[in-house]
Amino acid sequence: MVDLDIMSFFDEIPHEYLMEKVHERITDGKVLTLIRGWLTAGFMEGDQFHETEVGSPQGGDLSQLLANLYLNHFDWGMKEKGFAVVRYADDAVILRKTKEQAKEAYRAAKIILEDELRLRIHPEKTKVVHFDEGFRFLGFNFWRDYLILPDAKVKKYKDKIRSVTPVDNKVEILTKCSRN
Repeated sequence: MVDLDIMSFFDEIPHEYLMEKVHERITDGKVLTLIRGWLTAGFMEGDQFHETEVGSPQGGDLSQLLANLYLNHFDWGMKEKGFAVVRYADDAVILRKTKEQAKEAYRAAKIILEDELRLRIHPEKTKVVHFDEGFRFLGFNFWRDYLILPDAKVKKYKDKIRSVTPVDNKVEILTKCSRN
C-alpha cells in the first residue's frame, strides 16, 4: 500500500487552480467573489498583517469543502487509473496487492498531485509499505489484523460507555473492553 501525505496542503493550495475547480461547480459570481475574498483576506500574527497569496485558512467548514473540491480531481484521476484510494483531506492510503502495484500507484499519485494540482507529496511521511508493517492513518495505528487505538481514544470510548450505561452493567462492560 501507499501511505500518502500531502506536504503543507492547506498552506500551499494555489488560489488560481483552486478557483478554477470551484468555478467548475459554482457559477454565481457573488459566491465566487466571496470565496476569493475569504482566501485572500490575510491574517494577523501578533501585530503584523500577512497577505495570503496561496493556501486556505484552516479550521472552518469552508476549508474542508474547498479541500475536497480541489482534491476531487485526484480521487477521480486515481479511480480512472484503477487505484482504490481512501482519503481524508491531505492524508490518503492507496491499497494494492503487490509492492510493484503500490509503486505504480505512487507514481500515478505523484503525477496527479504534483504536476496537475501543483501540490507536493511529503517525502518523509509518504511511503510504500506492506500492510503487515503497520501504518498510521487519521490518528489510528493499523497493524496486520489489528487496529491499535491510542490510549486517549480508548479512554474517550470508555468514558462514553460510562456515561450511557447503568451502574450495574459498567463493571462487566469495562472488563470486556479491557480484554479486547
